[in-house]
Amino acid sequence: MDDNRTAGPGVEQRLSTPHVSAGRVAGAAWVRERLGRRDVALVEARSPEEFEGRDVRARRGGHIPGALTPDKTVVTYYQTHHRTAHTYFVLRLLGYPRVVAYTGSWAEWTSGCPTTREEIERPR
Repeated sequence: MDDNRTAGPGVEQRLSTPHVSAGRVAGAAWVRERLGRRDVALVEARSPEEFEGRDVRARRGGHIPGALTPDKTVVTYYQTHHRTAHTYFVLRLLGYPRVVAYTGSWAEWTSGCPTTREEIERPR
């Protein structure tokens, strides 16, 4: 590579500045305003010891109220299970031991599978 830092014949290397969309990041006020809302889920990415306050790495131990924790079973799904595997893998890497992948996903759920409580409980 010469002093012009070219990546190859006819290809110029450029530095880019990442753009962060404001709608994709949250601050403390945003989180606080949404605590307890059914349309918002906080996913705890720390260890169970950190969540429980036994491993303290900040001013105090514990967790944000309502955070989804590894003690719950998390079900991942997608349209046809393709992205389900990615979500499953990431959650397992984050320490969630109780993750299950719904292989039929949305396609199965919406194609004749009983989905409402009434349909599920109705005798066939």
